[in-house]
Amino acid sequence: MDNNSYKAVTIQNIDGEDFVFEYNRAAGNPPYLIKTGQTVTYPFFLAKHAVKHLINKILNKRDISTNNSAARDKLSAQIVVKEEEYNRVDPLNPNQQLKKDIEIMNKSSDLESILGKRKAQAKADKIAEAKETPKKELPEVDTTDDADSFEGLKEEVKTEPKGKIPAPVNANPTRAEMYTYAKDTLKMDMNKKVLDKLDKMKVSDVATELDYPLDKK
Repeated sequence: MDNNSYKAVTIQNIDGEDFVFEYNRAAGNPPYLIKTGQTVTYPFFLAKHAVKHLINKILNKRDISTNNSAARDKLSAQIVVKEEEYNRVDPLNPNQQLKKDIEIMNKSSDLESILGKRKAQAKADKIAEAKETPKKELPEVDTTDDADSFEGLKEEVKTEPKGKIPAPVNANPTRAEMYTYAKDTLKMDMNKKVLDKLDKMKVSDVATELDYPLDKK
């Protein structure tokens, strides 16, 4: 990260547990929480501080020296998502300005961008899985006129007993099921802002928005 006080830096907690850090607590700043997998945008100086301590935490858990520059650079590349310039508008005191900056950076919901990334990744995973799955070779069949050569090739045709109806496809998931899917599978931060948006949608629109697999129970 380049040293720029007017740069917004988006970082992600790649650790397997929530990350809490402090900055200038004596000035009245509260602790900052980044949930596992969550993506947050901070001003450069605060992001730099957070990335430093998150890397230290991960290296300590892995029993790797915090002075290992190669390991630090590798983790930094995974944690820092993007950097962009931003403009400061209102003349506020430092604590008010910091709070204002963070609110502006995170004003727009991350729902669309997160879903877009998750959908693209899921699509890429399906394509990769399809390429890796070997095709089943069909057995060779003797096509001569010898009737004896077809002996044993007949397969028993299985039919459903009368009156037995196949189990229906789960085409009508509940909101709770889809929210659980978004939280556990898509790893989305189901905060109040996201829930408010989804709650206003029809159930069918929520399924489309979350790309919920309707044929999956």
